[in-house]
Amino acid sequence: GDFESVQEIARRSKNSVICGLARAQAKDIDVCADAIKPARQGRIHTFIGTSPLHRKYQMSIDEAEVLSRVTASVTRARSYTDNVEWSAMDATRTEVDFLCACVEAAIKAGATTVNIPDTVGYATPDEFAALIHTIIEHVPNSDKAVFSVFRHTSEVPLYRIEKCPELARRQGAYSVVAATGLIMKRGHDLARVLAVLDKGVRLVAV
Repeated sequence: GDFESVQEIARRSKNSVICGLARAQAKDIDVCADAIKPARQGRIHTFIGTSPLHRKYQMSIDEAEVLSRVTASVTRARSYTDNVEWSAMDATRTEVDFLCACVEAAIKAGATTVNIPDTVGYATPDEFAALIHTIIEHVPNSDKAVFSVFRHTSEVPLYRIEKCPELARRQGAYSVVAATGLIMKRGHDLARVLAVLDKGVRLVAV
C-alpha cells in the first residue's frame, strides 16, 4: 500500500527530501509521519478543501472550522518535522479573502511551504497568476514561506501514444501525436515509434 511504498522509498533515499501526503486529520498525519520517519530528510504535506463547494458538500463545515483544522493539522505535522507543506484544495474557487486567511493561519502554525492548487483546472493562466500575486501581497506573513503551485495539464498532454488496430496492416497501429494533432511518428514497432520522444539535447543556436 501507500504506507509501505513511502516507507521503503524513505529507507532507500540518500539525498532527497521524502514527502508524504496527508489529509487534515490527526490519524492521517500520524501515519504519514511514520512513513517518512526512515528518511534523512522528511516532509509532511497536509491539505484541506477551502472552496464553498468543498466546505458545504464534501465536509459540511463552515469557514471557522476550516481555519481551525488548518491550524491543527499544520501544528500536528510540525510536531514531527520542521518541513511542512500545506495546500488549499480547490483554491481557485475559494473566496480570495478567506483563502488569504487560510494561508496566513497555515504559515502562523508552522507551514514552510504553501501550495496553491488549481485543483479542477478552473482558472485561466492570467487569473491564476493574479491570484498568486494577490495572496503574496495581502497575507502579512507570506515572506515566511515558500509558495508553490499546481495546475492540471493532463487535459491537453504534450504527447499522446495511440494504438489503432485497424491500421496494423497498413501504416502501423502505433503513433505518437503532438498536442497540435501532428502525427510525429507512426509504425508497427512500439519501441521505434516511441524513440521519437527520446532525443538528446541539440545546440541549435548560439
